[in-house]
Amino acid sequence: MSQITAISLEKALSKEQFNSTTKVLSNLSQLNLFIGQNNSGKSRLIRSLFEADLYYQESSLIVQIIDKAIDDFNKTCLGLVEDYNIKEYQGDNSGHLVFGKIEYLKERDKSIFSNLEQLIEERKNTVFGTKSAHLRDRHSNRIMSETFSEAINKLDQITREEKSKLKKINPFHNRLYFPVLRGLRPIINSTGDPYLERTIKDYFPLITDQEKENIFTGLSLFKDLRRLLLGPNKDRKKVREFEKFLSTNVFPGKDINIVPREGEDVVYVLIGEDEQPIYELGDGIQTIIILTYPLFFNMGKEMLVFIEEPEHFLHPGMQRLLIETFLKPEFSNFQYFITTHSNHFLELMNESNKITLFKVSQGNTAQSSNVTLELKPSMNLLDSLGVNNASVLLSNCSIWVEGITDRLYLKKYLEVYWKETPPEVILKEDFHFSFVEYSGGNLTHWNFDESNGDNINAKKITNRIFLISDSDFDKNGKITKSKQKRFENLSNALGDNFYLLPVKEIENTLSKVIVEKVICKKEDITLQNLTVKKGVRNNFDKENLGDWICKKYDGLNRKYVNGNTLHDKVKFAQLATEMITDISDLSTNAVELCEKITAFILSHNEKID
Repeated sequence: MSQITAISLEKALSKEQFNSTTKVLSNLSQLNLFIGQNNSGKSRLIRSLFEADLYYQESSLIVQIIDKAIDDFNKTCLGLVEDYNIKEYQGDNSGHLVFGKIEYLKERDKSIFSNLEQLIEERKNTVFGTKSAHLRDRHSNRIMSETFSEAINKLDQITREEKSKLKKINPFHNRLYFPVLRGLRPIINSTGDPYLERTIKDYFPLITDQEKENIFTGLSLFKDLRRLLLGPNKDRKKVREFEKFLSTNVFPGKDINIVPREGEDVVYVLIGEDEQPIYELGDGIQTIIILTYPLFFNMGKEMLVFIEEPEHFLHPGMQRLLIETFLKPEFSNFQYFITTHSNHFLELMNESNKITLFKVSQGNTAQSSNVTLELKPSMNLLDSLGVNNASVLLSNCSIWVEGITDRLYLKKYLEVYWKETPPEVILKEDFHFSFVEYSGGNLTHWNFDESNGDNINAKKITNRIFLISDSDFDKNGKITKSKQKRFENLSNALGDNFYLLPVKEIENTLSKVIVEKVICKKEDITLQNLTVKKGVRNNFDKENLGDWICKKYDGLNRKYVNGNTLHDKVKFAQLATEMITDISDLSTNAVELCEKITAFILSHNEKID
């Protein structure tokens, strides 16, 4: 589908139920979310779009292209005025422009550019054209006329080219609207579709019977399925294909059958071996079926889909599943306009370039709204929705490290590891995961098992924690009993999400080659001039890296030891991370740590196509 990238709201604004200071919706994607407070006007907006005679632009640059062409033409005319000192110049009221800008393509009659085209034709022979005789010098007059003719013909050509890019969508042609009133359980003692009747009475009183078919509430599903199952083989096959679709995307691994039983007024659903009436499956499952059934049976058509509050009755995980379903390749011909209060939809923006977010806020009057493009979710947007930061826009999980050097090393380790072994999701810091620095000994102030006590309950802040701790070996390469007890408690509380480094500190995960490169940088020497002492082992896992450097290399002029740790750890980390460019620069311990962290992050971040 050639998707709409920008829509004129001219016709939509003519509806009494909607008004906006915004005249054009631009930067549209396949799935467009309209989010805002209650009574902000977002539902009025998409109902107006559903009903209105829409004009859309294949390219949102059309206005800019034509405006630039008009500017270029005007400059040519002004140049002629100055060059030939023309007094009778016919510009606009101010005498400066031949044409004003056509801001947002305001001309919206049957021939969208008719007024502009008519002006161009009128100007061709009346400003500097052949009928004008501004100058007595025929030669100058000819040059002036030729220059003008070339300029206006170029403007005419560009205008016609850009006009050809515009398409018009007829009202209710290949559109589908899901109102808030929807369900699969008919109202007792009612006939027809009372949800549809209520929706039409309230919002679309002038539509025809044929146009009503574009509104789906779910109450017609029973009759639709019975008609299809009693019809020709191709219809029965289509129902079976829909059941397979649900089996694959909603109930993985289970056979699905949807049957309109004789004598009943609701469909029965068989999931595996268990058959139940639809009302026993829960409203969330009903919502999924309602919102996917019409899409499946219209597959292949180019269609605009308008949905009000699809998150009703859906668990956050099911909300994600629904959006993933909307964006599946088989539905690529659909473009969605969705109103929502769901903060869970916001996180999907950062995972897919097929989603655009618009914020709708109430204008100066009850029927007026402001529509603004949101390039990414923000805390201000959440505040406008009244969302607490305990629910969304916190990273999906956190990596707890002792301090800044741990964070510097791990960021670089993961960068080169993911370059060599790309994860199935492009992982972003502060969205998919964040680092938390707990500052070594302060770890004793935290409680990770949710037991009562005076310590800070970490899981009240974030419940998806991967905690990394230095082993802090003593001079004998042993872990003290007190620390051993602490590590055992952390392991019991966090299980596999606690990672005790098999080395003294994070610096000890560096490879020997990187350590030597840092030394050479600090000493301002080449690797060939680095003198290695004999009899010193290469393994520095369990000792202070600074001590090992001083024992291993001769002729050093810089300081490398500060008590029981490395001197100027931050500067050393900055130099080391500059040297790390490839996975071959990582030690075995560093690679193993990257594997553990990556698996943890991925377990809390699902892929969206």
